Amino acid sequence: MKITELQTCLRHLTELLRAANSSLTAIDLEQVVEGLTPFADLTTKQFIEFLADADEYRKTGAVASKGPKQPKTKILDEEKLTTALQAIQSLYERATQPEVTYEGIDSEVSKWEKDLSKDEGIELARRFEIVSTFNSKAAAMQEIRRKIAERKAIHERTQF
Repeated sequence: MKITELQTCLRHLTELLRAANSSLTAIDLEQVVEGLTPFADLTTKQFIEFLADADEYRKTGAVASKGPKQPKTKILDEEKLTTALQAIQSLYERATQPEVTYEGIDSEVSKWEKDLSKDEGIELARRFEIVSTFNSKAAAMQEIRRKIAERKAIHERTQF
């Protein structure tokens, strides 16, 4: 809604107040309508933001800068990621061996899932050459499990 539309609504309310013989209130409301004229082209959301800035200025004498938001920088523990990647790659290589079970795969990946942050889990999947986009650590780690288990399953199917 634009402020000009709000002014129209308030003008109609002023007319109703005059009809109800509440002229003092109607005069106050007319002053509000006139005071909004410089802001007629703003949306109500923009006007509310302006009022918040004006209130901040009134309280502190300054308005907070609202420059473009900086993208969140991901803090990754490189040492932990390197160790995790080595462990996952080793598990992938060993997946063809009979002593590596599906439960063992799940257990080792779960260990890393608990130890890594969301961003680290997603980065681990990327470094493990999984090219999907993930919104959660759980999805990334599940894809790592799937890739290792798939290697094991393919190996088992091709054994005679």
